[in-house]
Amino acid sequence: MKNQWSRLVCAVPLIAIVTSAHAQNAEHVAKMLGISELVRNARLMHTHTPCESAATVEELSAREDILETVIATSLEVDGVLAELDNERAHLSELSAILQAQRDRSVNLTNVANLITGTGLGIAVNAMQFSSSTANVGNGLGVASGIGSTVLSIIGIRRQAGPHRSVGRIPNMLAPLFGRQAQLNSYYPEPVLGYLRSIPPGQSPDVGSRLDQLMSEWRQAGRLGPSGSPINDKKVTRLTSSLDDKTKLSIDDLSDRMAMLADVSGRVALMKRDLAELMRTGHSERTCAQHGTNVVPENDWSELTASMEKMHVTSNTVSVIDPSNNKLLGVIRLGDPVPGALSPLYRGELLVHGLGYSPDSRTLAVVSVGSNSVTLIETATTQALVYVPGAVPNGPGTDNLSPLGESGNTVRLLLHAGGTVLPDAQASVAVNSLGLLDLVQIAAKGLAPTSEYQVYLAESDHAPFGKLEPLTILKTNPDGAGIVQAIGPLKTLADRTGGSTSLPSRRFLVTELKNASQVVLR
Repeated sequence: MKNQWSRLVCAVPLIAIVTSAHAQNAEHVAKMLGISELVRNARLMHTHTPCESAATVEELSAREDILETVIATSLEVDGVLAELDNERAHLSELSAILQAQRDRSVNLTNVANLITGTGLGIAVNAMQFSSSTANVGNGLGVASGIGSTVLSIIGIRRQAGPHRSVGRIPNMLAPLFGRQAQLNSYYPEPVLGYLRSIPPGQSPDVGSRLDQLMSEWRQAGRLGPSGSPINDKKVTRLTSSLDDKTKLSIDDLSDRMAMLADVSGRVALMKRDLAELMRTGHSERTCAQHGTNVVPENDWSELTASMEKMHVTSNTVSVIDPSNNKLLGVIRLGDPVPGALSPLYRGELLVHGLGYSPDSRTLAVVSVGSNSVTLIETATTQALVYVPGAVPNGPGTDNLSPLGESGNTVRLLLHAGGTVLPDAQASVAVNSLGLLDLVQIAAKGLAPTSEYQVYLAESDHAPFGKLEPLTILKTNPDGAGIVQAIGPLKTLADRTGGSTSLPSRRFLVTELKNASQVVLR
């Protein structure tokens, strides 16, 4: 095998399915609820149950415990959302009352100003016809001007509206600011832990969900600098309840309602993650025998046109179609755990690495537990050679050559394509996978919960030339999204047979139903 392999990864898979953001969120919630181990055991028992057999009592018991925890947490989330909506409803009613009082007061001031300015103005002009009344008219004119000025100042001051205490209502913002909660204003531990945790896949520098909310509120001007006397007074007004001495203005009520809506949005996302946790609880069960496929051999096409993912505990290699994420089949190299842990077991153990031969006709599968390599013919998916003790000594890199092109990564930055979404931006990373290329796009500043089409274009300026559709980018409620696609990007980038440098084509992101509306380029 000397100098025969251009890449062979023993520690991590060279080609693997990346866990989706939804699955990461589900794992995150399971860890917070303290049921991660329970979920893993349930999945493992489901995977190892024969297809012709019903679920075991242990599996049903584990799933019942998971379901009870998820339902209880979901009901707690509903309770928090109900209290938030209840407080917002009271504040909205109070705001409407104060706005009506303000409008009536301002209207009366405008009428008085009109009478003072117009009525006295007519009298002043009438007195100018006689010299005996001219001086009196001049005095009335001065008085009319002073009165109009005073009434205008009063009208301006009354634009802010009256101030009033909120009375007997919840104060759901109080626990988030460390203030005294009143009535039913509390967050169950799972919900509060969710807000105080860092979302999966995000850098610790951005802070927890609650830290991100605080930052957004400061940027919007709803909060002042942390620790300042002005901010402390504002927080007191935003968290007040059962306090007749603390008066709120219409602007305070608007800020408080907007902040409650933001908290509701963050808390509601926990229900989405709970639903995803229930979906991921059912691991896909494979019924293949040792060394065989779960689908007919003629349905596989070639292994090189698919993606392979190792299963460490089941000692299998899954073949997945990257165009639709469909499972094409499973190559079983050994027995699943815990059967594989028997001292009498002689099969593959801890399948943990993949690598192609230079001609992509052979796939090498590394098993770190049994310290062996299995060579699989990609055209037939049959194991060819079993090499025990593949690396008896040393790091096992003596006969490996550099990765070459496959070790290169192209990184690009996409900017806003127009004025509709001026804050839109995205980073693009393109990695070579041999015959295929992996492109990963992380975008932000787009419209919330929307879908966009990603193209490979001939130019980033109109007209863009021929567009090659790559994938669809879906954004979350914050207007951010991550998507990846696998395909022959170098071939798409150069149709003429010349240089295969990827920058000869450009990435373009448009609205899904209107390709002319470019949002990123």
